[in-house]
Amino acid sequence: MLTVLLLIVSASPQNSTCRFGQDNYLPPDIFKAYSCCACYNFMFRVPGGQNVGSAQCNPQTMMIESKSQQMTVQLEPKPSNRDKICSLVGSDSKCEEWLDCCQGSIDCCDHMIEEQKEDNLLTDGFCPSTWDTFRCWKRAEPNTSAHKTCPSFIISNVKNCVDPEIHYVERECLADGKWNANLSENFNESSYLRCVLPLDCLKVWQDARHYLEISCEILSLAFVIPATIIFLSYRNLFKQMRIKIHTNLFIALILFDSIHLIYQLRVRHPDLVTETVQNNSVECRVLNALTKFSVLSMFVWMLVEGFYLHWLMINTFRQPRLRLIIAAGWCAPTLITIVYALAMRLSKDFNFGCWLNGGNLAWIVNTPLIVCLAVNIIFLINILRVIIPKIVHKNEPVYYRKAVKAIAILMAPFGLSLIFTLVSPDSETDYETKLQLDLIAAAVLHSQGFIISIVLCYTNAEVIFHLRKTLGRYITCIEDRTRQDASMMTGVTHLSTGRSSLNAGTDKTLLASTSHTEVNEAVKQRLLNETSNNNAEYPS
Repeated sequence: MLTVLLLIVSASPQNSTCRFGQDNYLPPDIFKAYSCCACYNFMFRVPGGQNVGSAQCNPQTMMIESKSQQMTVQLEPKPSNRDKICSLVGSDSKCEEWLDCCQGSIDCCDHMIEEQKEDNLLTDGFCPSTWDTFRCWKRAEPNTSAHKTCPSFIISNVKNCVDPEIHYVERECLADGKWNANLSENFNESSYLRCVLPLDCLKVWQDARHYLEISCEILSLAFVIPATIIFLSYRNLFKQMRIKIHTNLFIALILFDSIHLIYQLRVRHPDLVTETVQNNSVECRVLNALTKFSVLSMFVWMLVEGFYLHWLMINTFRQPRLRLIIAAGWCAPTLITIVYALAMRLSKDFNFGCWLNGGNLAWIVNTPLIVCLAVNIIFLINILRVIIPKIVHKNEPVYYRKAVKAIAILMAPFGLSLIFTLVSPDSETDYETKLQLDLIAAAVLHSQGFIISIVLCYTNAEVIFHLRKTLGRYITCIEDRTRQDASMMTGVTHLSTGRSSLNAGTDKTLLASTSHTEVNEAVKQRLLNETSNNNAEYPS
């Protein structure tokens, strides 16, 4: 870089030179090398994004500082050089964009040289031709503005959101024949602010997926947790091997939804993702490893479901060993996750950005997932090969319905719908389609708990029988308690009525007794009075 700066200072505008940025006049050879290097730096120096580093530019070579290696590449457009750099970039389309940028700078320099040959002057009162790192600007009259289309590497993911009338690069030539340097602080007198606006369209898709995944995870947890409790609550159910396998699958689904819910809130939240990825904290890397473990556990237990159904077809009277199945179902995902985490931690290429970009190391996890799906497909085909002839070769339409139901029941535990998560269009060629399929894949993947719990639990005849039995007992208990309460209330009513009658009779008896006594006393008193009178009339 120091050599380039010295050459920039010593370069004389009177010779054939090419203008780069703000009044940096470089000899053509140096300009072509430096501009191509600048294209690389601006296009690929994304924190936590590409697996490439910045390039140290000098007149002869370009030193690319990778996360794991350093490469010195001659900037001549030789196929060997392109292959080396493109292999490091890891994307053919991105590499083509870089090569187009390099070629654009070369063509721009050639144009400036032709202008100088015609006029023998670098300036004639017009704003001079220049290269601003991405776009070539020809001479412009004073007090005019110029527009260019946005570079493809900025808008490639949101092309359908770009309106050429609104989103463009702009440049302003002032009255003194100089480009307006205040129009932009970072892009060499050109303003690219309008080109960034369509990125909000991409954010809408990203936010939609984020909240869709959270909603599906909460829905799945609301169905899987009660289903697991149901299986664990009934001994008659849980003692069956297939119910135990279902329970382990449900536990894997609970782990998947819970870990992904935390991951969405702590790492992938739209307001936190940039800062979190740049910090590359231990927390976010551990959460990333746990998400891999949860996905592997879910796939492996789906494979166990398929294995068990296939086993029952081959060995009708002999059960597999449950302990071996449980050990394989949980140990396999654990070992694969440990290998993945160690590989990412020790890798100089991918130990950054919260491990979001695993590169080739992602196949440590993806390969077992594909194997699980492939084996489950084989199990499914073989099972259907045996089941369908027994079901379809009946004349009654009900058997066709049973065949469809059988296929539907087998599809959910096998997780064939999860193929969407491994097959997706290239984000660089058809990004809108990729976004749409990503939304579908997110809905399917994070709704697995909801789907599988309905198929294996809530529509299970045995579960429905036990739930009805429990509900019947509960209703009977309530009815018995209601009868007891009613009987008690009736007894209390009779008791109250009896007491009232008894009190009324006692009162009447007392009243009658009192009245009779009073009459007797009155009679006695009258007799006494009469006797007294007689004695008075007839004295002795």
